[in-house]
Amino acid sequence: MFGLLRKYLKKHVPELLINMAFLGLQVFIQVFLIIRQMKAVIDQGISAGDMGQIMHSCGLMAVYTVLAILCTVVTSFMSGRIVAGAIADLRHDCMRKIYALSPQDLVRFGSASLVTRVMTDTLQLETLLINLTRSSMMVFFAIIAMLILIYVTNPMLATLLLAAFLATNLFMIHRGAKVRPRFERIQKLTERLNRLFIENLSGARTIRAFRNEAMEEEKIATASAEVYDANVDANRPINYVSPIALIIMNWVVIVIYLFGAGQVRSRIISLSDLMLIINYLAYFISSFTVISVIVNLVPKVSVSSARIMELLDHTPEMAPGTLRTGIQCGEIEFHDVGFGYSDAGEVISHVSFRAKAGETTAIIGGTGSGKTTLLDLLQGIDRMTSGDILIDGTSIRDLDPTYLLGRISYAPQKALIFQDTIRANLTAYDDTICEERIEQALAAACFDEVVKGLPQGLDTRMAQGGMNLSGGQRQRLCLARTLAKDAPIYIFDDALSSLDVQTEQRVVSAMRAMTAGRTVLIVSQKISAVREADHIVVLDGGRIVGDGTHGELLDTCPEYRQIYQIQCYNEGKRDAQ
Repeated sequence: MFGLLRKYLKKHVPELLINMAFLGLQVFIQVFLIIRQMKAVIDQGISAGDMGQIMHSCGLMAVYTVLAILCTVVTSFMSGRIVAGAIADLRHDCMRKIYALSPQDLVRFGSASLVTRVMTDTLQLETLLINLTRSSMMVFFAIIAMLILIYVTNPMLATLLLAAFLATNLFMIHRGAKVRPRFERIQKLTERLNRLFIENLSGARTIRAFRNEAMEEEKIATASAEVYDANVDANRPINYVSPIALIIMNWVVIVIYLFGAGQVRSRIISLSDLMLIINYLAYFISSFTVISVIVNLVPKVSVSSARIMELLDHTPEMAPGTLRTGIQCGEIEFHDVGFGYSDAGEVISHVSFRAKAGETTAIIGGTGSGKTTLLDLLQGIDRMTSGDILIDGTSIRDLDPTYLLGRISYAPQKALIFQDTIRANLTAYDDTICEERIEQALAAACFDEVVKGLPQGLDTRMAQGGMNLSGGQRQRLCLARTLAKDAPIYIFDDALSSLDVQTEQRVVSAMRAMTAGRTVLIVSQKISAVREADHIVVLDGGRIVGDGTHGELLDTCPEYRQIYQIQCYNEGKRDAQ
């Protein structure tokens, strides 16, 4: 926990020093100046009957109070900057780590766990930092100052207070350490609850279609009840720590009052000194309550910190390459590539083919034949277990992942629309894409007519997930985004499935014109989408069973011919094209 805090507070050291300086000044004003003026009111004002002295001391106390308030404003501002900056850096690093995770790592962690780590766990750390940089740091200064001042005034009373303070803190720390495993269970149950929410949000239509709303509501209610019970169970042992600690400290204060009263009667100390000690004790007790809050937070934060560090320290099985050069034409070669998911057999085996630069290569096959897996291997999302993939003669193992993905323009199976303007969705926030390129991409994807029908054109905002567009319109917008990016390699992963035949033919023709001279990979289950390709690879069960043009495969590949016959059953003879 402290290592994580040290790492993200390192760059905020100047702000921390300023914050500590003003906190120390605030404590100095409240403890040394304001309370001392109260002693002056008693000794020099009330005892002597000097009203002028009383007014003078009260005026000074008012000025000191204003200065203390100004110090509070500065420390609140500085602590806000420190906490916001540190947590922003932490979440940024967590997201960068998530982007670098392989699909196997994502499955191992789980989306619900990642959401909980990035949001809930960092929130726990943020709560602790807010307390540490504001009230807790001031309490540290205040308690030390109180003990010193009480010791200077009366060493015996200060010793009694210090002993009670240490004993109470040891008791709170001991109880806090006991409940750590219970907070670990809370985080696991919270992950399960988040997973259920994610499933219900993403599958809302399916749940409604099968009328399972009541069952899902019951599952969420049960999970919520488990989180509630776990929180009660975890907090019960430490909820009574703060009251017990305050009871102990208040009894000590009563004892100090009794001793002090006896010393006043014996004329060992003056009444004003006793009043001074009483004010110190009141300030001490009010500061002490903050310590109990921190002690309660530490077990929770230690669990959250361990979970965050588990994510940040996770090392992929294979380290990515570092080369940021080597891709010019974009010619792709698969050499005896094999791949298998963890705890499963190979899904890709002995795959070898070549996608020449300037040509369109299509990959076709049935569901589960390994088409999308091949594309994931090419992009470095998955790591092949055997063989190699070369781009312009350079192994993708040696290429920096960011550089590799920057040289590829990719249209995924599922249309992803950001909740932003059409322009932002087209450019993917790349300001270097010119207006002419955007218009060409819109026309090629047959989405320009949709934009013309919108009152704000390219500045029209999309709803979450593009729900203000039809399925075909969403897919065409994603196609336009892919075409707008200028890259040597274009990949279309079954990106035409939602288009009707007429629109598909127009889009395929425009795509060929716009990607001329580039390496194009098209993955599809539809003959109509791949028949015009320069080179078609047929996959079946993770192996290549056919390789050639449309006409050649109809003669030599039974699997391809079967797909063709099923999709073109109404034709009595082989298509002449």
